[in-house]
Amino acid sequence: MRLLAVFIVCFFSAFPLLLQASTAQQRIDSLKNLLPTAIDTERISALNQLSREYRYIALDTSFLYAKQALTLSEKLGNKLGTANALRSIGMVYENQGKYDFALDHLLRAVTLFEDIGEKSGLASSLNIIGEAYRSQQKYDEAITYYRRSLAIHQAMSNPDRIATVMTNMCACYLKQGKYTHLLDTLLYAEKLYLQVNSPTVFSTWLVISDYYLTQKDAPNALKYARLALEGSEKNSNKRYIISSLQNIGEAYDKLGKADSTLFYAFKARNAAQIYGFRDELRESYFQISELYAERKQSDSALLYFKMYSSLKDSLFSMEIQNNIMHAQMELATATQQQEIKHLALLRNSLIVGVVMLVFFALLIANRYRLKRNSANELRRNNDEILRQQNILEKQAAEIELANTELLNTNDSLNQRNHDLAELNREKNEILGIVAHDLKNPVSNIRMLSKLLRDDAATLTESEVVEFAGDIYTVSERMFELITTLLDVNAIEEGSIRFNFSVFEIASFTESLVHNYRSRANAKDITLHFEQNQNKDGSERYSVIAYADKNATIQVLDNLLSNAIKYSPYNKNVWVRVLFDEYEVLNDSTPPQGLLAAPQEYVRIEVQDEGPGLTEEDKAKLFGKFTRLSAKPTAGEHSTGLGLSIVKKMVEGMNGKVWVESEVGKGATFIVILPKGEALV
Repeated sequence: MRLLAVFIVCFFSAFPLLLQASTAQQRIDSLKNLLPTAIDTERISALNQLSREYRYIALDTSFLYAKQALTLSEKLGNKLGTANALRSIGMVYENQGKYDFALDHLLRAVTLFEDIGEKSGLASSLNIIGEAYRSQQKYDEAITYYRRSLAIHQAMSNPDRIATVMTNMCACYLKQGKYTHLLDTLLYAEKLYLQVNSPTVFSTWLVISDYYLTQKDAPNALKYARLALEGSEKNSNKRYIISSLQNIGEAYDKLGKADSTLFYAFKARNAAQIYGFRDELRESYFQISELYAERKQSDSALLYFKMYSSLKDSLFSMEIQNNIMHAQMELATATQQQEIKHLALLRNSLIVGVVMLVFFALLIANRYRLKRNSANELRRNNDEILRQQNILEKQAAEIELANTELLNTNDSLNQRNHDLAELNREKNEILGIVAHDLKNPVSNIRMLSKLLRDDAATLTESEVVEFAGDIYTVSERMFELITTLLDVNAIEEGSIRFNFSVFEIASFTESLVHNYRSRANAKDITLHFEQNQNKDGSERYSVIAYADKNATIQVLDNLLSNAIKYSPYNKNVWVRVLFDEYEVLNDSTPPQGLLAAPQEYVRIEVQDEGPGLTEEDKAKLFGKFTRLSAKPTAGEHSTGLGLSIVKKMVEGMNGKVWVESEVGKGATFIVILPKGEALV
């Protein structure tokens, strides 16, 4: 209960980070005001500066400005602008974990900086290359580039840059377990930063925190992690904000403060999601997985480890896919416009050709009219004119065909626009659900938390327990909504991968029914579990299914939850697992489309004594965001997404799901899954 409350607090604690303001915003506004009037070299410089300002705030925006600067620099042959743009793009790719792209752009930047003799840019690029290798855990290669960068900065007597590179080198040595003189070097780097009053000193504080964590000195690790967090927040350095939060969580873990540990772990995870730093997000998933593993919460640990592995292997995001679709539509539109121009030119040429033909025909007729054989010549010219008219008619038909193809192209574009509008409508509907269903619970949590904080001294123990129970109930509702939306998103993206296995489903289902007895008892509902026996009444056979265990749990969990949710008090709910699949499937007809032999399936039924379903309800039962005529009998919450998830998951496991119901006579949900062979 306490961990769930921590999760909800963490979920909303990330949002204040979005509201932080700093002097960096003033610089950004100044540069944006300069852009409309800036041209050539001045515009290149402004674009590159904007890219650098956004590098730790918004990676996509930084990338956009750097790309614009690169295009303009290459067009004008501006080597300095090109090198700076390549360096910025390489930094964005490094932050996104795309190291091959990062190194390609950074090495090109190094070549240009060396060519024009720009030492500051060269040293900076070498340092970022070191960062890319450090992120890949190639510490020897990283140190090689850091040393080259450090030598240049030392020759230029640049204290804060020297401190930056020394800090990065110490981070590598820390990972290699080389602790000799490491703390002294870090404290020297801190001194260099403070001498020039550089705000970037928080980067050194973070590595000092890392050092104390390796030495199991949790108090000092926490002290420097908090300093790093404060400094990175003041400078809007999102990447270091995330890393500082992770270190604070790890320090609390070593201090044995479990709730604080999980709070900061989720806070770091949320910040990484908001700001788009994939490496930090991946490490947050791994950190949370480790924390749950330490607490023996294997299901949660496995869930976050899967999220860690999935992010590690992912290639494309929904935003990239949308950009591709947008580019395809723009290409189709441009092609269409080009074809229209071509056809218009062809039409004008044909008109001119007709006019010229008529003109020459008149000249010929006038010339030969003066001669004795003018009649024959006129006849031949008339034949020629008829031939040309036939050609024109054929060309006109071709134009008509081209127009038809253009209309078809327009229809295709209109359909795409309709599909995009539908996706936008669905997105707005999801946002509406989130805004509506989370607003009141958040208000309730704030109010109850304020009462606990302000009146703690005067509240009785029973009142505190009551308020805590209310907070738990509200947060559980929010958690259910968030989990459901994540499930729907995963299903829509096709990122769910089923892990098929053979398992005995009867005892599996009976155990799940047992877990729901306390929830059913709260409404005086009696749960019944039934399993077929042999016809002679002897010992029951095992019912073997071939499906995904976790997905099957989620399917049955939704159906059981709905049965209890929509059943009145003092009623019954039956759950049946039928082993004699062939007879069962011949006694009742499954939905149209089940073509496999009946004996290849096992059948699970969940029957309630609720209000039943109307024909209108049945028609839209398994759709998304469905609101039915029946309502929960104890004011329970419903998102309208549960049965949509059930249908997708059952069909993903090569099964079928349907309902049999009459108004006033309850409902029976039936799931059939592929049969598996018994394990010997």
